[in-house]
Amino acid sequence: MENNCIIARRRQDGIIQYGRCGNGGYLANVAFTLLSWYDDPVMVDYLFGIGQIDHLGIPFSEKRAKRECYLDDTITIQTGEKYGEADSERCIFSKTAPVDRGYLYDWDGKWYYIDPQPVRIKIPLDFMYRKLYKTDDLTDYLMRINHMVATHIVRQYPKIDPGFAALMKKYDRCAIIQSIDASDWPIQVLYENYRDLFHYLDDWAVIILDAEQKKVASIQIRKAENPRTETIDWPVCPARLERPQQGAFVTGYARDYVKGYLLGMLKMQCKVKNSQNPAVPEWFVRQFSATLGDEMEACRLIDEWWDVLLDESEYLRNTFDIGLEKGKKYYLEQTELRLSQL
Repeated sequence: MENNCIIARRRQDGIIQYGRCGNGGYLANVAFTLLSWYDDPVMVDYLFGIGQIDHLGIPFSEKRAKRECYLDDTITIQTGEKYGEADSERCIFSKTAPVDRGYLYDWDGKWYYIDPQPVRIKIPLDFMYRKLYKTDDLTDYLMRINHMVATHIVRQYPKIDPGFAALMKKYDRCAIIQSIDASDWPIQVLYENYRDLFHYLDDWAVIILDAEQKKVASIQIRKAENPRTETIDWPVCPARLERPQQGAFVTGYARDYVKGYLLGMLKMQCKVKNSQNPAVPEWFVRQFSATLGDEMEACRLIDEWWDVLLDESEYLRNTFDIGLEKGKKYYLEQTELRLSQL
């Protein structure tokens, strides 16, 4: 039976975009496509730029969807609807009809599988795909994850939160553990039978992997807050510290664009006596002049002082932004060309 599935992403301004995914949401299909074709900030921008979809295929395939058979699994079929927008990841499910599974692209440049139990469990998608792509036991594994989270809540979390430990004293701890162990979906047991314990906690949990990204190392849950802190900003999740603004290809393209502009401008400036250009700090012009036309040395000098130059010159920062846009356009053109040759 086909499941309801959504995809979502957190934009750089913090807004969450979310909407229909299609494909039945099946992990083997959706995860493979997302990780193979849309695992780059540029391609994620492209994916969320074409609107909601009934079927997820390879990039640019939506252009031929009307003239080719809809049974072709490589074709993306659009619904014609824009993605919804919200200010929190919690809205991915609360503003959407009952959903069986979700996929979220977060600030850290990674896709996550979201299991929409009463506690939304956020799991790295590449880990889930590697774990399960050869089998069909997703439900069994999600039961195991469900047990891990529920067990962590009643056994480990009281040790680090005295408030939660005090609240648990209202109940027979052994009875809670027994009811969890006896259930296939123990988080549902907590939700139905121990509402005050359930609502004490945030309704999301994050699966943290070991250094080799091969197994679950820990589970992060935390007390509910108002205003709420998004999972990307939870202490154990270092991703917030390093948000990849663009993919490596696009960033490199923009850097080369600025470098080429600088080289041309500085060569001209050095030829014209007493010429000044507010776009480049005067101290750097003097250092550039000392390279005596050696382009390799000049490029090395630009690389060495790159961060300082962008920090001191608004003009160069704007030039870099132009380079990013040109890089994204070129990246998409080359991707479309490569796919057309398959």
